[in-house]
Amino acid sequence: MAILKAFHSQAGHVAGLRMRAILAWLCLLPALRLKAEDLDSNCNLSESEGADLALLQSSKLHDSSRSQARLEALLQRASEACPKATEECLLILSDVRDKVWPRVQEEANWSQPAWHPAWTDTEEAKGDVGCSQKKQTMYYRHTWKAAGHTVFENLKRISTHCNSTLEGRWYPSWCQDYNAADGKDHVAFTFVRDPISRFISAYAEIEGRMRRHLYVGLRKNLSTYEPGSTQRAARFFEEFLRTGIHRDGHLKGQLEFMAPMFNCSVPMDFIGKTESMQQDWKRLFSRAGLKCLPAFDRSLGLHPNDEHDQRAMEASLGLADSESAGTPALLQTSAIMRSMQVALKENGARYLRALCWLYLADFAALNFELPLECQQGHLKSTLLAVKPSLLLQRGS
Repeated sequence: MAILKAFHSQAGHVAGLRMRAILAWLCLLPALRLKAEDLDSNCNLSESEGADLALLQSSKLHDSSRSQARLEALLQRASEACPKATEECLLILSDVRDKVWPRVQEEANWSQPAWHPAWTDTEEAKGDVGCSQKKQTMYYRHTWKAAGHTVFENLKRISTHCNSTLEGRWYPSWCQDYNAADGKDHVAFTFVRDPISRFISAYAEIEGRMRRHLYVGLRKNLSTYEPGSTQRAARFFEEFLRTGIHRDGHLKGQLEFMAPMFNCSVPMDFIGKTESMQQDWKRLFSRAGLKCLPAFDRSLGLHPNDEHDQRAMEASLGLADSESAGTPALLQTSAIMRSMQVALKENGARYLRALCWLYLADFAALNFELPLECQQGHLKSTLLAVKPSLLLQRGS
């Protein structure tokens, strides 16, 4: 303890406190395998030194608890602000990203800085729908990788008049026209998807697009790995951590799609899930007072990109027949999706937990259950502390 006292007298109380804490922790490390007499001679702190150590530990716990409370508050605000399409949505999501990024780094053994959420120039559709004497204008905001083309086609099928930004109309004027009308005759909605399933599906689609000579830089970075291999999937995930794959909408958090664009907001009135799409479609129109409409047709509007994307969508919707299930396109897509599932769960599922932290705002606001591997520690307790968006509460 002579060294400790000398340090204390020279560097002051604060430095001495830090040294005592370091010494105490070293004395408790099992890896040192110290004998009992060594512990007695080197680690027998005085009463005042023990009190200082307890104070330091208490301070650290307090800081951790305060940081946790701050993250929970941010997630709650995101759950409320983003479905309402308020201007603060992306600011809150950026703050959430800063809060969770150290957890991402810890799980993935990652040192590079975070990239931040940004608005997405996505697609919208607006359909005039009537049932008996009741008429409504239904506005759909497309969340990528959540069966959007199927929703587009179903809305078109039941509308007397339907148009979308897919047809080239500029969003700001389209949005302003929608908001200028009587709000009581308008219903805005979107569909979302389990974040992990969506990420895996996005990876499969991006792999398909690389075969069509898109994503040139990414294709080069992955070129040394065999398509469908776990190593390639893990390398893709690392590129995702590094760049967000350049803010690709297929990989963005789903709350980002609800943020205002070009200073024009369309708050959501309803958020459904692809996992319960037929039931939620019925519930959407029932709440709008339109109960005589046909059921949702899952076979309409399969993704138009190429055979790989189309077969992957068919498989995810359960529409692939026994003959098509054995086609090379579907087999390759299935292998790609499986490779990412394996890569995320390797090494104790560290990449999967990193992904859960990254998409935590979606899990919280959109009321999705964490994968079993993520249901532990701060991940679980944080999610339990946040109430999902009122639009996701089934009784509403």
